[in-house]
Amino acid sequence: MAADLQRAGTRPRQLLCYAFEIADADGQLLIEVPFAEVLDTARKPRRPLPALGQKARAEIQQTERLIAEVQRERDALYATLSQTHALLARLRALDISGRGQRL
Repeated sequence: MAADLQRAGTRPRQLLCYAFEIADADGQLLIEVPFAEVLDTARKPRRPLPALGQKARAEIQQTERLIAEVQRERDALYATLSQTHALLARLRALDISGRGQRL
């Protein structure tokens, strides 16, 4: 997008005034990412993240661990549900509903 704006005549310094706006499905603005954050990183070497960035990274890693744990729990629940369906099918086949119990 920056290259398109530049071709359209926008001066490089003006590009730093633009930003991406990220919104949810209802159009509610969630975050604004200035072009400057992206364009400046292409020119400058990356510096270490400040403490807040490191805290955010730790929280992201914790969130990823929790997501993996929830996925394992979900898989275990699906396995249990599958076993339950199989047992119910076997019970139906045995017809233990009172119409002629066979064991």
